[in-house]
Amino acid sequence: MFFFADASLRTKGRIVIFNWRFKTSKILKLDNCRNLKILPNSLILLKYLQQLSLKDCYKLLSLPPQIGKLTSLRSLTKYFVSKEKGFFLAELGALKLKGDLEIKHLGKVKSVKDVKEANMSIKPLNKLKLSWDKYDEEWEIQENVKEILEGLCPDTQQLQSLWVGGYKGDYFPQWIFSPSLMYLRIEGCRDVKALDEALQHMTVLHSLSLYYLRNLESLPDCLGDLPLLRELAIAFCSKLRRLPTSLRLQTLKTLRIWGCPDLEMETRHDSSKVAHFPEIRVNGYLIKEGANLI
Repeated sequence: MFFFADASLRTKGRIVIFNWRFKTSKILKLDNCRNLKILPNSLILLKYLQQLSLKDCYKLLSLPPQIGKLTSLRSLTKYFVSKEKGFFLAELGALKLKGDLEIKHLGKVKSVKDVKEANMSIKPLNKLKLSWDKYDEEWEIQENVKEILEGLCPDTQQLQSLWVGGYKGDYFPQWIFSPSLMYLRIEGCRDVKALDEALQHMTVLHSLSLYYLRNLESLPDCLGDLPLLRELAIAFCSKLRRLPTSLRLQTLKTLRIWGCPDLEMETRHDSSKVAHFPEIRVNGYLIKEGANLI
């Protein structure tokens, strides 16, 4: 049995409470319910539920406690970590999840043990989004943040898309640069100064986005050798002064740069590095299209 949200859930600015009449439902789709704030605790009574989709539910604050009781669940698009019992990351441990998953509030993870109990390594995910809260005070003092990110590594054989936001460590574990990835976005990781040379193994990477890495000082030269990279976007990385010495990247379609003063100047004044790229945009302005610098 299926349950889809009707239009009223997408438009009414109120907390939505469902009347669960279909306890044998296997699929619950609440995508685009942009005013949905909370789900009832009775959700965990849907013991046959296999898919819970919450895409673009921007105001959703939390899931019901003890989501791990839904042992039939195979697809969960969003999970919110809390330090309260029933909301630990370990709730994901018994769930054989696949497909897309976003994990929010990672600054509230209790310990590395909690991460290990989530059993992320056996989850064959295609798309994973990991976010620490930018303004969470706990995020400022979280211990073992590097080990926590290391423990969040899923089964990487099928992982195609990864987004990491707000991570406070100064370097990334190597799994972040998994050879299976086609899309990688790193945002707001303020203490990272450099990217790992493991980037050279990302032979199927199509898109790389680096946003608000305020201490990023350099990019590895191996970036220039990625055979399938089509889009490179760099924004508000104020300490980044230059692109890699060699940027062959024959497949690159678009280079976008915002809020990187030194990098913008290099791109405009030393066009030899980027002259072969079909499209170059600096601060949103098109400065090269086709064979012509504008």
